[in-house]
Amino acid sequence: MIAIIGVLIALLLPAVQAAREAARRMTCSSNLRQIGIGLQNYHDKVNCFPKGAKVGYDTTTDRLDGSCCWRIILFPYIEQTTIYDAIEWHKKITGDDSNSVKNNEALIKTLVPVFRCPSNSTDPFSTDETFNPNQYMLADYVGISGTYEDPVDSSQNCRQFLHGYMSNAGILVWNEWRGINSIKDGTSNTFIVGEQSDLIKINNVKYNRTSNYMGAWFGCGGSGTTGWNEDSTIKSVTSGSSSNFYATGITTVRYPINYDKQTTLTASPDGALGPYGCNTIINSSHPGGVQFLFADASCRFVSQTLSFDKLAIFCTADDGLVTPEL
Repeated sequence: MIAIIGVLIALLLPAVQAAREAARRMTCSSNLRQIGIGLQNYHDKVNCFPKGAKVGYDTTTDRLDGSCCWRIILFPYIEQTTIYDAIEWHKKITGDDSNSVKNNEALIKTLVPVFRCPSNSTDPFSTDETFNPNQYMLADYVGISGTYEDPVDSSQNCRQFLHGYMSNAGILVWNEWRGINSIKDGTSNTFIVGEQSDLIKINNVKYNRTSNYMGAWFGCGGSGTTGWNEDSTIKSVTSGSSSNFYATGITTVRYPINYDKQTTLTASPDGALGPYGCNTIINSSHPGGVQFLFADASCRFVSQTLSFDKLAIFCTADDGLVTPEL
């Protein structure tokens, strides 16, 4: 009898696990749809989507203070107004000085559930590899700023920096606003946010390579930022393989979905060496693929078998190419 019970449990366990994962994936999809509605409501108010990562420039100190990304700008539109109102925007959001700790306590160990995929079992406040001394939340969803190679013209839409290539052919791009009128390919054909909810396996060891440098809310920085201002773009700042520029909360997609699960990595891919990389990988804890949010606030699970060429078309807003089937 005991043996029979054991066999039955062995048969039922995979089905139970599959049902639980299906429920988690549904919650993840719901999170993305809420983010999509928030982005749409933001657009309705100001006639554009938020900047993917914005310069917070202080002319008196000639440094980037208050820089943040789209995730935190979205707080009032995803029922997080209380936290948003408690932030002191004249202080840095990063965790590298005492002022940050004292003046942005509302963000310390504060979980915003809509940015957390339930299939991610890692610590949402981890400081490992994320340079996150304040233990701000680590988000599982990243803005799409375009791709490298660009499906039409990399020389026009992409720039190389020390930490990889950055594009402004997507929607949530560095220090620029994009409105629906700029999405020539159609909002139902263009990704605006992708999932990034798993660690990356390198030599059979897992590392955090999500776009959460100093936590989920920071925006951009790097040495050589003198002269940056609210009008700066990736085309106007100093670029090149030695230019130490980074923007977090967004990624220029450079690798296929779940790249480390399809390729045995012996080193971090170029542009994804850390959470400050310009080309952090789209990945998830869901078997077989990831969730993507379209600019029209719809969400879809996309298989990791999708070719990079097709993925690139969905990640750019105005390439004019025929939209492939998913």
